[in-house]
Amino acid sequence: MKLLVTFIFLFGCLLSAVICENCEIITSQSGINRIYDDTFYDDGYERCWKMPIPAGKFIRLKINGIGQDSPKCADAFIKISVAGTTEEYSFGASHDYKHLITALNNVTVTHTYYNFCPAPFEFIYKIQDIECIKRRQFPLR
Repeated sequence: MKLLVTFIFLFGCLLSAVICENCEIITSQSGINRIYDDTFYDDGYERCWKMPIPAGKFIRLKINGIGQDSPKCADAFIKISVAGTTEEYSFGASHDYKHLITALNNVTVTHTYYNFCPAPFEFIYKIQDIECIKRRQFPLR
């Protein structure tokens, strides 16, 4: 019972922290999120997504293109941060997107731009088990 109460308390704290930042919470284990917003924002635009990573799992994440079709999108960027670490990755319209990002903790993806620019992009992710910590994954003979 104590474990259940502790879990509910910790989950509630985590959820309230996530909600306060107005980020969309992504709970599916894998997916492709295509982002396209052609709304005009006078004061700029920022949108974020949080992906909670359960214990014993990791995430692989890849960013594809940021407004590459428009010179107006030169100031658009994506920032990926990993909770509990100093890891932070920034990508702009001119970056090469060939590398995967791997993280063991919760990840936040933030999309920002300051001029009118559709700045389309997508992020592809997959949350997987860390195989070597599973009990009896590598049995001794």
